[in-house]
Amino acid sequence: MVPPDLPVKLDAAFGTDGLFGKLYELARKEVHPDRYRRRRQALLRAEPPPELSIILAETVLRRVVGGFAVMREQLATLLPLVDGPATVIQVMSFSHGAHALLGGSLTLMTL
Repeated sequence: MVPPDLPVKLDAAFGTDGLFGKLYELARKEVHPDRYRRRRQALLRAEPPPELSIILAETVLRRVVGGFAVMREQLATLLPLVDGPATVIQVMSFSHGAHALLGGSLTLMTL
């Protein structure tokens, strides 16, 4: 949850003339935020399943976000997808070092 005074502070810090405040109000009015999260999960279990290939940095497995119970649940959700008929999930180890997408992400979508 975003603290209600954060958008005002961000606008002041960045001199954005109320932009963060307007965005915050739009986000608060979102009527279906959970609907789309449930829909994404359902798509992964659809028949036929979508082809999905993911490379995770080792960091996302080691940095605890939300507590151990949340991490356990997230990993349990990924486990059936690791080497499924249409999915591959790989982990890029720390030993790989720097790479072109360090600090970013890449999403390729094809039909």
